Amino acid sequence: MVFGLEITFAAWLIASLVLCVGTVVQGCIGFGGNLLAVPVVILVEPELVPGGMLIPAFVLSSLVLAREHHQTDWRGARIAIAGRVPGSVLGALLVVAISARVLSIVFGVMILIAVGLTASAAGITRTTWTLFGAGAAAGFMATSVAVGGPPIALVYQDADGPEVRTTLSAFLSVGTVISVAVLAIVGEFGLQDFRLGLSLVPATLVGVIVSGPMRSHIDGGRMRVGVLVLSSLAAVVAIIRGIAEYF
Repeated sequence: MVFGLEITFAAWLIASLVLCVGTVVQGCIGFGGNLLAVPVVILVEPELVPGGMLIPAFVLSSLVLAREHHQTDWRGARIAIAGRVPGSVLGALLVVAISARVLSIVFGVMILIAVGLTASAAGITRTTWTLFGAGAAAGFMATSVAVGGPPIALVYQDADGPEVRTTLSAFLSVGTVISVAVLAIVGEFGLQDFRLGLSLVPATLVGVIVSGPMRSHIDGGRMRVGVLVLSSLAAVVAIIRGIAEYF
């Protein structure tokens, strides 16, 4: 146990380090925080996903929103948030329904889907229905595996960087509260999850600070590819580990 929490120091340290790195990545290229961190965290401490990982995600998105809120597409964010509600309910029901035995497999598959959406170059016309649908998909993914950004980012792929970052952050800030509330209602988020999440917030804050001076020195294209590759590898390992439990 560490800090009175039901987690080993080694698991907490690894989770904090990978979350810090993920935050630096997101601060530099606009995405990749939980997409990079969650697959690794699943391997070292599954109890942190989804509930615990949603807390630092909320802190990160709120900080980005506070910094660039004037660039936000509030109309699109509101529509997407409306879609997040039913998506979050479905995601919470999935968490309740699946057994611990298949947890790694489901999480790994969902992460691979998130990677595929992030890597997709296909443009989606931004309409009320595509925004609502992306919000629902993001709600489902965020509530089940704590990675909800890719569907919204796909819809905003034609927008400029600041608009994407801040609209995504507005959606994630409000949406994370929705996901946590729904998980709490179905009994999958409690005080322990909240405390675990809070213990990871310092790593997020360090990542935000470090990312500032690094942004102008980072090759965004290479980092993007690196994040997708590492996330995919970790997801595949999680799937293999889950399958191995059946033998």
